Amino acid sequence: MERGRTAYLLVMLILFVLGFLAFLAIAGYGDRLAPEWMSQVLEFQGWQISSGMLAWGAFGLGAVVFLLLLVRQLVRRFRGRRSSGQEVTEHDLELPGSQPISALPAFAESVAQVLGARSPSAPQLVNQLLRAGIALGASDIHLTPDREVARASLRVNGVLYELASIPAHLHPAVVSRIKVISELEIFVKNRPQDGRIQMNTTGFGARVSILPTNHGEKVVLRLASHDPARYDIDALGMTARVRDTLKAVLNRNQGLIVLTGPTGSGKTTTMYASLLHIHATRGDETNIVTLEDPIEFDFPAFSQTQIEASRGLTFAAGLRSLLRQDPDVILMGEIRDDESADIGMRAAMTGHLLLTTVHADNAAGVFPRLVQIGVDPVQLASATACVISQRLCRRLCPACRQEAPVSGAQRQQLALLGIPEPPAGPFYSTRGCEKCVGKGFDGRMALYELLVVSSTLRDLVAERAPSHRIHEQACQEGMRPLLLDGLAKARAGLVTLDEVLRVASA
Repeated sequence: MERGRTAYLLVMLILFVLGFLAFLAIAGYGDRLAPEWMSQVLEFQGWQISSGMLAWGAFGLGAVVFLLLLVRQLVRRFRGRRSSGQEVTEHDLELPGSQPISALPAFAESVAQVLGARSPSAPQLVNQLLRAGIALGASDIHLTPDREVARASLRVNGVLYELASIPAHLHPAVVSRIKVISELEIFVKNRPQDGRIQMNTTGFGARVSILPTNHGEKVVLRLASHDPARYDIDALGMTARVRDTLKAVLNRNQGLIVLTGPTGSGKTTTMYASLLHIHATRGDETNIVTLEDPIEFDFPAFSQTQIEASRGLTFAAGLRSLLRQDPDVILMGEIRDDESADIGMRAAMTGHLLLTTVHADNAAGVFPRLVQIGVDPVQLASATACVISQRLCRRLCPACRQEAPVSGAQRQQLALLGIPEPPAGPFYSTRGCEKCVGKGFDGRMALYELLVVSSTLRDLVAERAPSHRIHEQACQEGMRPLLLDGLAKARAGLVTLDEVLRVASA
């Protein structure tokens, strides 16, 4: 990148010199400054052309090219400064406050009014999309281009709702507007780009992902609230026993805390809530640092580092350097390879509390997965303090939920999962109403499985015991599996039995 900029500036300097000489020639000083070879006369098919005229013509062309490049550079810098200093404010969005999903048609009408104007404004359209997404509690905003239109959709409670169809000719302007406010390269359209939209005055932020497709650039905005209440460990939906046990583990000075679950299951939220709990209980005397890819939210309570593998800043390299920063608590976004796993194990065994994530089917499956990556099972058994497995499921709409018996298909699925007879109800199902737009769901909640490593479990891990043996021993010691946590919440009328079976059996 630096070499490219140096070459670019060198070319501009040469063109500037050539343009300046052309100016001198036009002003009448060319004869004095021109070298002797410029006084020669060339004959071509009866035409007499001096070499000086050709030279000055080339200089003039160089001046024109220089001016064009200079104007382009100034325009790009001007746009970059506007984007770097510009934030989407609450005044721009005119946020109406949190709205139920039943308000979707009203927001669709607002977007349609912008599109129906004689000259639709891309900034106004982007503001309306952000306004709808924030007000309706969407996790993502999708702009998917097609041949004739680009579909604008909102993901609310895990379900995509179409908000509007944007004409294909307007889609590039909308994408350019998003690039401006997220500080991305406007003219780059043939490679993916990632950025961030700052909406500090609204209490929200958006992570931007742009991907070129055969019909244009597809954009996904991941919305996130900066509301501290979102990261309150007491408001995550854990049972009192799980919450109190996790808090006790977080009070330790060293050890490994692993979270597992599919993408989008809320692992980052749980880790942030854990770090904020540590900061609240220990104060500023604890040095909390993170390695993330990407940084989801900016917290003043701890230092955060963005992983950039293209520049050599991998999890392993970052963790190696970070250990020289005298950290007390470390968040490492993910263990991806044997090198980062090895450094993480040594950090967790040498006076650091390390929080990280690993992809596994359940809490007990984390141990075989790490051994497969290359972690020594004895070190793993010694370093690990606890493992949390979690899933997100859709919360029942309280306005229209209704009691429902356990069906035969549900009984069969429960039997396959090791529960021959379902617990006594009541259980509930969806009905649909105006508040939930006929879906029967309103929001999402998490199911948790917390495995605290005991001396017996350490022996099993060190012996490379299979995950089902570790799981059975953990259950004997009091761990409540995801399925049982889900059944308890289904009996309380928070989720449906089908939702529990869908996420807990995955």
